[in-house]
Amino acid sequence: MALGHNSPPFTLILFYHMRLILLFLTGILITGSTRTYGAALEINRHGSSHRLRLDVLEAVLRHRLETQPLAKGVKCYVYVNRGLGAGIDARLPGYDIVVGSGKIGSVARKQRWYWLDIREITEYNATVVIEDATSFKVARLRSINGQWRLVSEKPYYLT
Repeated sequence: MALGHNSPPFTLILFYHMRLILLFLTGILITGSTRTYGAALEINRHGSSHRLRLDVLEAVLRHRLETQPLAKGVKCYVYVNRGLGAGIDARLPGYDIVVGSGKIGSVARKQRWYWLDIREITEYNATVVIEDATSFKVARLRSINGQWRLVSEKPYYLT
């Protein structure tokens, strides 16, 4: 079948489509390469480094275990929302920590347990929601000289 006299030439059609593809790729490149600079480099909880997440979780758990000591030989179940806590047990030698993800299991409800959810994490600040058998709180942490410190812990109210 021959092209009619009113049909645009093949090269013009190819040029038009190539132009659209280049505009699309340029848009992706520009939005994908945006960076944030400065002291409060925002790192979302999924993109933050595993080490940074573990540092924050360790600080929260150490604070809890210091203020509410765990008897020797008693297990402590730690559930980290979205499975971001793998390796926290190795950072707390001397404690029998069982790490899980998702909902608190029925066995854990009879023992000491914590459910943790990192809500926000930056280079120097973090917010973690903590639930246990008796409370539902939000903890604010700050990195001071490379060490994470819990600076406040308040009841968490759902709005």
